Amino acid sequence: KRVEFVRLWWGRLDSFRQRLDILISQLETAGNKKKPDIVQLDRQYRALRLAFKRWEYLAEYKDAQFVKDHVNGVPLPKPERNSFGLNTVEPHGLQVMDEAAAEMIQPEQRLALLEQAKILQEKLNQYRPDFRIYPSDVFEASRQAILRALSMGLSAFDVPGLGNSLPDTREALQAVWEDLQYLGTLAPHAVFLSMQQKFPLTLAY
Repeated sequence: KRVEFVRLWWGRLDSFRQRLDILISQLETAGNKKKPDIVQLDRQYRALRLAFKRWEYLAEYKDAQFVKDHVNGVPLPKPERNSFGLNTVEPHGLQVMDEAAAEMIQPEQRLALLEQAKILQEKLNQYRPDFRIYPSDVFEASRQAILRALSMGLSAFDVPGLGNSLPDTREALQAVWEDLQYLGTLAPHAVFLSMQQKFPLTLAY
């Protein structure tokens, strides 16, 4: 089971990277057009977010600092770590991208989105995590993911521009449920039976 979780996690990271590559390519193409297809760009950006949400729940648990610093931190300047001065670090990542994506009809916002997407692409391409994923990690990460969905997901905390909270939250919970099904034999039968009933109902709702 541990090997399966690692495979799933890496597959989701690869999908996230691929979606980012597609968005960057389309934004670059749009820069050469007088009337770019904003609907298509919006569709690709939303697909990127869904790919991130599928990867997010275990990434937040296993490497929260990387996610916070480079992938999905709040869109505000923050103090530089391990600095003795009053140095700040400009925000990067999906929350900054979301604000630009909400205004993609404006050329300068498409350019800002492209710049942020390339920064994220570089960080993800350099990312080489070295950790194992155990069933206990999946259980705890799942618990945190459900709390995150209730506290921040449904309130659109990390989509300050588009407010695309419901599709994002559903995708995150879908990934959680896919992984938990591998662990059904480790939970009491009554508990797993309850999960089999409630998760699909939650996703449908």
